[in-house]
Amino acid sequence: MKSQIYDNLPYDLTKETDLFGTQFKAETIPSILDSNIEYSDSNNFISLYGSWGSGKTSMMRYIGSNTKKYNTVFFEAWKYENDSNLALSLLECNRQVVLNTFC
Repeated sequence: MKSQIYDNLPYDLTKETDLFGTQFKAETIPSILDSNIEYSDSNNFISLYGSWGSGKTSMMRYIGSNTKKYNTVFFEAWKYENDSNLALSLLECNRQVVLNTFC
């Protein structure tokens, strides 16, 4: 087996690039969001949790480009690690997305 070193950067998630076994989840989430099931009608937020470098950003990019019913907000909490009120920073990020600016 050939060894390969990967950059610690987000990548386009495909079956070939799925290093963490997240392709199935990434395909499932947009289908749940876009279907008219009770879950997506009663929930306004979905968040992904995982260790640093575990593929969260790649998965979110996949979900954001494959869901038709929802907008995706990228809140990179590490950028706000020194904020005294992280929840307020999240709300401000959402407001900026609604106003078509970036957080």
